[in-house]
Amino acid sequence: MHPDQHFIILAGTLSCLLPVIAFLSGNFLLALSIGRFVVPLSILAPAFLLVGLCRSWALLSVWSRLLVAAFIAMMIVSGVASRPEAWERFRIGPKADGVTAIVKFLAAHSLTYGYGPYWGIEANAVSWISRDAYRIRPVNFTPNGGIVRRYGQTSPSWYQRGDAPAGTRRFFVAVVGDGENCPEPDRCVRGVESEFGKADETLVLDDPGLRFGPITFLVWHRPPPDAL
Repeated sequence: MHPDQHFIILAGTLSCLLPVIAFLSGNFLLALSIGRFVVPLSILAPAFLLVGLCRSWALLSVWSRLLVAAFIAMMIVSGVASRPEAWERFRIGPKADGVTAIVKFLAAHSLTYGYGPYWGIEANAVSWISRDAYRIRPVNFTPNGGIVRRYGQTSPSWYQRGDAPAGTRRFFVAVVGDGENCPEPDRCVRGVESEFGKADETLVLDDPGLRFGPITFLVWHRPPPDAL
């Protein structure tokens, strides 16, 4: 077997096992975030099975070969049919969802670093579109309105002061109700100010392209916190 094949098998096996182990680790909140990574099992497991069958293709009966071919055809057809709009556009790129408006707003107010809800502020998309010129780290709002780091699609290093661009003298918290976080934005504003003190500036972005409506930016004229 070629070394590349060993690597592919190892990578596929770890991709199957590690998410399952993490999901069953016992940490309920962490498991909720990791659960989505178990989904690829529905693809990887059949893929491993098919690879094994293809390697012993000559030993299979005609009916077994037809069954394998039908399964492959079913996977292809179901994949195409499940997201037809992706094939109509046939392009890779971000959906706007107000991301451009957010980036322009941050640039206009010289806001380079802050926190906000993952969906409501399109946090990772903003950092990507701006080529990391403007960093918004995803956070969750507590029942009292304060903020805590988000565990899914994030890195622990994102929530430390060293993550902010050099020379950062201001930071912000974006507040918007997005269905997952902050159903009462006014309460979140009060909670965040209770955590960090009265904001030095309060700015509002209202653009028709925003999915969840106007976004309130609370700005403090000091470096971001050491950690969340």
